[in-house]
Amino acid sequence: MSRGYAASELGETLAKARTLAEQLRPDSLIRLFNGMHYYYLVRSEHENALRVAQRMEEIVEGQDDLALSLMAHRQHGASRFYLGEFVVARALFRQRVKRVWARNVSRGSARPNARVSCLDLDLVGFYRSSTIMPE
Repeated sequence: MSRGYAASELGETLAKARTLAEQLRPDSLIRLFNGMHYYYLVRSEHENALRVAQRMEEIVEGQDDLALSLMAHRQHGASRFYLGEFVVARALFRQRVKRVWARNVSRGSARPNARVSCLDLDLVGFYRSSTIMPE
């Protein structure tokens, strides 16, 4: 029987996986941190989720993988949103939408690939839902 993302067993498993990933496959940390972010969000541990999202951004900084970068920045914006930092969240989402748009236009493409398309749509959805918030 599945207990879901909030189960303490999942937290223990993620901690063990992190230890192994740091030793054996540091390149897999970003995806592991994505799972950790969801774990903290569903447990309403928003400060922990924010720390994980910021670590995700550090990992992807300087990489040329737009999909991973968007994932990290989306999680950062989501964490700020759930912490009630709506203006900061909105600014982060706007910044990311502009980045995706600029990259797509520079490549002459509406959508560079399927992975980015899903993240892009998710990000745009978050941005649109935040447009009613004050500047």
